[in-house]
Amino acid sequence: MEPSLPLAIRPARFEDAAAIHAVTQAAYGEYKDTPTPSMATTETERLVADGLRQGAFRAAVGEVDGRIVAAVRYKVTSNGLLFFRLAVHPEWRRQGFARALVEWLAGEASRLHTNRLWCQVRLPVVRNVEFYRSAGFTICGEHTILRNGHPVPVATMERKVREAVGATSGYLSPGYSRGSSVRGGEGE
Repeated sequence: MEPSLPLAIRPARFEDAAAIHAVTQAAYGEYKDTPTPSMATTETERLVADGLRQGAFRAAVGEVDGRIVAAVRYKVTSNGLLFFRLAVHPEWRRQGFARALVEWLAGEASRLHTNRLWCQVRLPVVRNVEFYRSAGFTICGEHTILRNGHPVPVATMERKVREAVGATSGYLSPGYSRGSSVRGGEGE
């Protein structure tokens, strides 16, 4: 897939909470009426705002012409940089924005001196598993969660990242720069 529209990726600010929530709801909306909906579908704007304000997680947003069209949340754990709620608004999918966010996260992991990027993916959502595999992730564990009394198999997927020598707050993966236009590859 040829690179598409420029996506400016930057760390989220507290005032981005409403837009992060809106993008997440739009992206995860397809799971709302399933027997095992994602917890993202019941999340409120206040939970996002409180999480950002209290430091429960950090977030990054992707903008096209100043409009937030993608977002991801993350935090550093003892196991590396955990990311979750990666969301691209459905109207903006298939333009490489998810991959661009993953590459931004890899740069952030390196900057924060951790060498592992990881997430949890529902195994029945094969397109997501395949997306992460295509982005260099491997399955390193599996477990089952219960949603509405139904078992849901989940994979922990990881990707090793190189820690930047002399990492600074401006370091990002090659080809990506904080707050400037970036172009991504395939993904949603």
